[in-house]
Amino acid sequence: MCPPTSSGVRTYAGNTLLDKCMGQRPSGFEMTISSKTSPIYLLAGIYGEKSDFEEFRRTLPSSIPTEIIELQSLNEPVAQLTDMKAIGVALGREIDRLSPEGCIRLAGFSFGGTAVFEAARYLIDSGRSICFLGLIDGVIRPRAQAQSIPNHSGRARLRQLMGNINATRHEGLTGFTYRVVRFGYRIIRELLGRFCSSDARLRYVRGLVDRLSPTPAASIRRMLLFHFRMKAMETWQPVPIHGPVFIAISQEHWSWRTRWKLLCPQARFVQLPGQHVRVLEAPSVEVLCSELTKAVLNMNYGEFLYT
Repeated sequence: MCPPTSSGVRTYAGNTLLDKCMGQRPSGFEMTISSKTSPIYLLAGIYGEKSDFEEFRRTLPSSIPTEIIELQSLNEPVAQLTDMKAIGVALGREIDRLSPEGCIRLAGFSFGGTAVFEAARYLIDSGRSICFLGLIDGVIRPRAQAQSIPNHSGRARLRQLMGNINATRHEGLTGFTYRVVRFGYRIIRELLGRFCSSDARLRYVRGLVDRLSPTPAASIRRMLLFHFRMKAMETWQPVPIHGPVFIAISQEHWSWRTRWKLLCPQARFVQLPGQHVRVLEAPSVEVLCSELTKAVLNMNYGEFLYT
């Protein structure tokens, strides 16, 4: 087993929810995480909202400590915000700072899962030990699709979006209005992202945003984060990780399993019911809790090596 990590003084005992996730415990069993055991560092989705994990953390047994970490902010250079490797390096360095020695445990949701994969790759290449890696519906694009996106002209995208709107007019006024509003939002997001293609322009927009009220400021930040992080996905060239990676995929995105299997040949896959946006809600989160708890305990008491 990987050596424990010193990261503060915390002791956690098993509780009744552990019985639900793991089945009946042996008599006298108590799972204790020692003061030197690393928590599971959690990374939220594409907008980095900690609220994504509220129900998930409540559902997990208290015997599995977690700590939420954040992706880069918009204060970073555009070149780093749009490069998946750079995102992974920045995240890996932060985790290395939080746990400077011993074994590291990581998990991420959606884009956070993709970023955690890159962070794990960086940490492994830097000589650090990973004793748990969990990807929760991590975003992944087929390479052919990723390469084709930059070649789409603005006019072609406009035709495609207008075609989608026309195709849904039969849904009634409510459905049609929703599509039009969504179409407008995507256009604004694309134009804003393209405008902020340089550090100087991004600083200018940040200055304007800082003078806005909280609600529109948050909307603009979300648009920029989405644009930059999707740009990072377009050019992502991942290197496989060998080890018992835990990968939970929603029913909606179950086809992603094929691509993840190429990157994680020894992965254990779990299908979660429902759609991507509901993965961290009931009933999907209950399945996730149960299977992730089993995987974490197996890592705690097994002999595993990530390379």
